[in-house]
Amino acid sequence: MLDLCSVHLFQRNIAQTLVAPLLLTLCCFFVLPTSTAWPIPAPKGVKIGSRGRFHPRLYLNFGYDSNIYNRSNQSDIRDGSRLGNIDGAPLLSIRPGLELDIPTKSVEFYLGGFANYTHFFPQIPNPIINTITASADLSLRFLPRSPFSILIYNNFSRNTGDNVSAQDVFARTLFYYAPGTQTGAVYITHNNSAGITFTIKPGGGALTFDVGYRFAFGFYPNENLDFNSHNFAFNIRWNFFPRTAFTFDSSFVIKNYAPRFSSREGTNVDAMPLKAYVGIAGQLTNRILLRARVGGGYTFSADRSAEGLPNDNWGMVVGNIDFTYKFRLTTFIRLGFRHDFNPSQFSNFYNETSGYIEFQTQFGSTRPVVLGIKGNGGYLGYGKIPVNINVGGGTGNVRFNSRNINDDNTINRGDLFVRGDLNLDWYVYPFWMIGINANIDYRNSNTFVVLSNNNQIGFGYIKFQVLLKTELAY
Repeated sequence: MLDLCSVHLFQRNIAQTLVAPLLLTLCCFFVLPTSTAWPIPAPKGVKIGSRGRFHPRLYLNFGYDSNIYNRSNQSDIRDGSRLGNIDGAPLLSIRPGLELDIPTKSVEFYLGGFANYTHFFPQIPNPIINTITASADLSLRFLPRSPFSILIYNNFSRNTGDNVSAQDVFARTLFYYAPGTQTGAVYITHNNSAGITFTIKPGGGALTFDVGYRFAFGFYPNENLDFNSHNFAFNIRWNFFPRTAFTFDSSFVIKNYAPRFSSREGTNVDAMPLKAYVGIAGQLTNRILLRARVGGGYTFSADRSAEGLPNDNWGMVVGNIDFTYKFRLTTFIRLGFRHDFNPSQFSNFYNETSGYIEFQTQFGSTRPVVLGIKGNGGYLGYGKIPVNINVGGGTGNVRFNSRNINDDNTINRGDLFVRGDLNLDWYVYPFWMIGINANIDYRNSNTFVVLSNNNQIGFGYIKFQVLLKTELAY
């Protein structure tokens, strides 16, 4: 009997596939010289020392999820079971958190984290979907104002495969925080990332060098999908004009799939993607900001073939472009496009071609109302995978079906995705926000997993959520 949870553990987690690359693009890659954030009230916090602040936070939301299991209406269920049912349900989320920020001339210390409990009220009894997730950040930056500084950090996440930070969730850089759910099933993974970055600014600081190393790992319920990775980065930024910079970004990753750091091989093929980009970032006028880069990448797969996966290498031109127009200080529109590839837990890699649009504006200043609209969409193409594959861990062979099966009995999975998000937040007081969130998530896939009795579960789905929310952040 095939375990549905293990099958979807083998699928690349949606949070990693869609949210994480976009998040890295918005928060790390497209860092522009001038901020486009609107001046919402900053929490005062409890003063610690001369400059330190402690910020307690509490977030609540109540709403409705139209497809709590992210199931597909393309599924073919032949035994009368509920595997193909699309169930909607009300939900309640409670997320207490904290931030501690202590900056000094010699060391900048940051600690942040939260725990999130989401309770669904479904028509059918299934308590496993009521989950506790969490995230925690810790960072130390030594000599922040000197020509040579060092950043040491650690990020932990307990969720469905994502590796976003607590600070990302607090700052609402995610489209929305979706704890504990995955296509067709529910499971929890534990992910951790620890790293060090050396920043060198010789002379007057017009030239910046960043050299970094990060070690990451993830533990899954099916340990054959566990991974660990060594991530190296070397970046250069040259501010040849006060508001315009030339950039060079490069990365090399050694990704290993091994259960609990053992010598036993995991389900997936190890990979070593190498990427390098050149680009430009700057504020071209008082209203126009542009960031663009182009480069190339290549994945060196391991010499072995894990559990029948093809030993594919993959190379392509990669790049990003990000255009922002500021109508006024508190109103802007941003357009972006990306073409990239990454290692995947479904086949050896996936490539992404996608674009996004974001509009944000603020009404009022004393008790401001902030309106934000975001959308992104594109195509995900996965590497070749056999129709039958062994995922290990006692699960046995997993069978796949597709509308496009190659002559050698393999599948090239392709997914189309569209996501939209609408936020309306009213800051009643600097420490109290109430708001409304509505989002839609659509995914169409040409691939299905075949279960017992020839049931076929599709990887595509559509869902929407509507939430009433409030946050206390002092």
